[in-house]
Amino acid sequence: MKRSIKEEDEEYSLLWGELSWCRGPMIGQGAFGSVYRAELKKPRAFGSVVAVKLADPLKANSLMWETKVLDALQGCPHVIQTFGADTTETTNGVVLYNVLLEFSLGGSLADLIVKSGFHGLSEGVVRKHTKSLLLGLKHIHAHGFVHCDLKPDNHQNVYIYGVQEAFSDVWALGCTVLIMLTGTVPWTTITGSKEYESLMSQIGSGSVPDIPDEISKAAPDFLRCCFGKNLMDRMTADALLDHPFLVGLDETDSYSHVQLSRDLVSPLLYSGLI
Repeated sequence: MKRSIKEEDEEYSLLWGELSWCRGPMIGQGAFGSVYRAELKKPRAFGSVVAVKLADPLKANSLMWETKVLDALQGCPHVIQTFGADTTETTNGVVLYNVLLEFSLGGSLADLIVKSGFHGLSEGVVRKHTKSLLLGLKHIHAHGFVHCDLKPDNHQNVYIYGVQEAFSDVWALGCTVLIMLTGTVPWTTITGSKEYESLMSQIGSGSVPDIPDEISKAAPDFLRCCFGKNLMDRMTADALLDHPFLVGLDETDSYSHVQLSRDLVSPLLYSGLI
């Protein structure tokens, strides 16, 4: 692999991996690494564009763990796929650990909400995205992991889970569905520590955020099933797939990240994998 992070600095693979690739522009940055667009020198069945997430090898434990988890979750069209790892070195001696990931050209749910002018998505579209999210969560939970950071602009962060943590994913799913429907975050914007403490108290007491009136009868009940205070009252991802809110949707009526990229090609920028 030969390309630079900076234009003046060439980069070479130390592993001579199966995929030969060239790094392109940065498309995202997070706590554990930066994400770049990259081109494969020889296109594969999944295309010629991938996302490459990198980190300093001395600080790459989280990224290496993330890679192992994604390897264990391969095969589900509703979970980002990984194509292996590569270690590179620039001509000025900088060594980088890189993970090659599926590139979701269509962007994230947050991008679609922004495109809507923060008015929210139509309920029909929300139902399809909700089913896709649930199918992904069902797959993740079945393999003993939990997402832990489900939100419209995040596609990853998967961890080993216990039962309580798995149910926290369902609560986060409810928030995500509500954001898709309304275009705004639940509850009032927090501006100080007292407001934050008040909000945490409300959530802890089982408070449910305001649910709009102009949605179908099934939608509010679906959201309440996600927000149940007691775990026994909160449905699992698998059970929610049979909720009336999603009735009438078959396997083709869900947006995988692949379908999102094919059906919604636009100037949206990829912002997941951060």
